[in-house]
Amino acid sequence: MHLKKYHFQVAPELQEKLTAVELETLKKQVKEHLEHDFFRIKPIKTSLKIKCYEQKVHLAKQTYRVAFLVTAKEVELCYLSSSLIKRVFDKEVQKYLRKRQKR
Repeated sequence: MHLKKYHFQVAPELQEKLTAVELETLKKQVKEHLEHDFFRIKPIKTSLKIKCYEQKVHLAKQTYRVAFLVTAKEVELCYLSSSLIKRVFDKEVQKYLRKRQKR
């Protein structure tokens, strides 16, 4: 996945949920894993033609899963959940993406 030059965006829903410090921590963790082709980044299967991935992150002494969309030079952090079971998290993200597409 090696993304050397990319721009980060954060979905408005996430910006409302998290503090500035938490957002920066989240961006830093995802960026490091993308740059080093970290094996824990996993794809999320969607019916949409979108490249969506997820990984576990640690924020404020808790573990979450974050979903992010990847395009040519852009990464958008779009969904954060405390659901740690991948199958459950994937369903949440699929529902979120369908809802988002309808907007």
